[in-house]
Parts: sequence; C-alpha cells; structure tokens
Amino acid sequence: MERHQLITVGKDLETTYLGIKEFRPDVIHLVATKETSGTYCHMLRLISPKIKVYEYLVGPYDVEEIMRVCGEIQEKFPDAEFIYNLSEGTKIMAMAAGKVAAEFNERAIYITQDGYWIDTFNYHRTRLEHGISNNEYIRLYGNSVRDFEDVRKMNELDVNTAYYVKKFIERNLEIYNQAKRWYRSLPESKSCRRYEARLPSGYFIESDSGTLTIFKGLSVLFDSACRRSCELMFLGRWWEVIVADVVSGWKKTKPESGKTEIWRDVIFNDVDKNAVKNEVDLLVNEKQRLLLIECKSGEVFSADIFKIQSVRETYGGTVSKAMLVSYMPLSQSIIEKCNDLGIHWFAPKDYASRINHIKELPQWLDEVTDKHEL
Repeated sequence: MERHQLITVGKDLETTYLGIKEFRPDVIHLVATKETSGTYCHMLRLISPKIKVYEYLVGPYDVEEIMRVCGEIQEKFPDAEFIYNLSEGTKIMAMAAGKVAAEFNERAIYITQDGYWIDTFNYHRTRLEHGISNNEYIRLYGNSVRDFEDVRKMNELDVNTAYYVKKFIERNLEIYNQAKRWYRSLPESKSCRRYEARLPSGYFIESDSGTLTIFKGLSVLFDSACRRSCELMFLGRWWEVIVADVVSGWKKTKPESGKTEIWRDVIFNDVDKNAVKNEVDLLVNEKQRLLLIECKSGEVFSADIFKIQSVRETYGGTVSKAMLVSYMPLSQSIIEKCNDLGIHWFAPKDYASRINHIKELPQWLDEVTDKHEL
C-alpha cells in the first residue's frame, strides 16, 4: 500500500522535515498558504527524489477550504495509507485537517520540541528515531557553511592551553593587556614568524610560529609550545574553546549524546558572492533544534546582541535558541536588550565571580533547554 503524508505547512520546517524522515512516505501533500508557498524549496532538495510531491494553497483561516482540499486529496487516493503531520501551519489549519483525518479514520501526528511524536489515535508519546544533522539544518533554509571546527575533534593541547591562558589572565591581567597590545600591533601573518619584545613591565615576550613565552629572568609567567597559543590568548579564542569544552561535557551526559554535533567557529557562506556572510562561535545540535552560542571574553556591545539575533533568525528558525555566554558581567542595558530580543544570557553577577562562574554553565544549559516555546 502506498504511504502518503499530508502536511500542514508553516514557517518552520524542522518538524515537517522530521515527519518525512521518520515515516518515509512515498507521496507527500503540502497544504500551504500563499505566505509559506515556496519556502520549502530547499527542504525538497534534501528528501529522496523518489518521493512524489503535491502542493496545494489554502487560506490560513479558511476552514471550509482546508477541509475541502484535504477531503479531495483523500478521495483522489482511496487506496493509500495516510498520515497527517499537523505540527505546523495555523491552529485552524491543524484543526480542519485533523477533522478530515478523523472522518477518514487516518492517523494524525504532532511532533514536539523535545524529540517526540504524538499519535492522535491514542495520544501516546513516541521518541523520534531520526534527527536533523547540522548540515541538514543549514541546508533546510538554503544556507551553507564555509568552514567550522568539530568540537569532538578539538586538539587536547589546544583545550589545555585555553585553560592555561584563563589562569594566566586572571593572575596577571596588566601584563596580559600589555602583551595583547604588543601582539595586535604586529603586521599580518604574525603567527607564522618569530617575534620577541620587551613589555613596559619589564617582562619579555617571545613567539615562534604561534607558540608563546612570557618571562623575566627566572620568573616564567607563561610558557606554551601550542602553536595556537597567540591566537587563543590574544584573539579571545581561549574563552570559545573553554565554553566549547564545557558544552561538550554537558552534552555527553544527555541520553541522545551519541548523535550530538557541536561545531565551533562556524563561518556561514554567501553563496552568490562566495564570501563570508556571518559567523557564530558555537552551533550545538540539541534534539531537533539548534543552540546558537556567542562567546564573549571582553565587553559586550549592542552590535554583538543584534548579531546573535540575526544569526538565529537566518540559520536557526524560531524553535532555535540564541545564547550569549560572557566571561565578564553584563551591563544592565545589554541585559535588557537580551531579554527584549529573547536571547538567553549567561554571565557572572560581578567581576569577582568571573573566575569560577563557568562551572555553573551546565546547570544553566539544562534550565534553558528544558524551556519550550509555546
């Protein structure tokens, strides 16, 4: 018997795509509105070309029209087995289509934000067997990634060096600031050459192909053979790597951790111009939504907040969560902007708390990800 899936289409495509992956129909019927028509063209490129696709336009609140279209679909394919995916579209679309499903004794399902589908025959919750990969998420809305680093493959030396940098900064802030000014005054391609200098404090700094030593006589404040030491310390990458390491550890405690993808330093591509379009520090695949995390080791500005909002709207859809993880306390104006824009923020309450505050990140992530958008 041919398997058909009738789908009420909304602006978010995650549950639509998951329903197709989960139930593997031979034919899909997309019941859309003029506002959502065509928004799923990129999604259709992700499904099997063997699946037949039919599209129908209805008024988002026209009960009679929605019921008529669904009824005509049923009558056109009397020998097919139907499943109705009512996860998206307006509530009126779902109610009207659901009524037709009930009249024809067909199963209707609803896919939840926490990785289950609910059967309207008995309202039993069943965990989804399939998920959406990071690559599928990006392609679902017609975007592409230029570059990224898989957090699972992060070099252990880089991670250890990031924690070493954190400790150095917390113990030697003035010397760190002097060294950072020195490094940022160097010409391009600095990480591929040898440099040395004397800082105003009297300490010497040496770098060879990205390694880093800061010393004065027999007093050595920092000494690392990691070739990303300068990048980690002076370009703020140390905080990104530490947050990535903590998030990775948090995800390993979750039941679905085996399927988890965490990307760091994600650069999105402008396909038309073959140029960098946008970027995000961490992209975490959490059940069937994305966590888009911006990591800031220094002062946070309004432009940073608007960037996070833009990345979420472009690449994550409305079910995704945008997050700011700050090493330093946030100003009240930044906190208000985050709250107004629905951006979840994690930051110490004061300067003295910054050193150990990162230990609270897993619990905070639990609290944020357990909240569902209604």
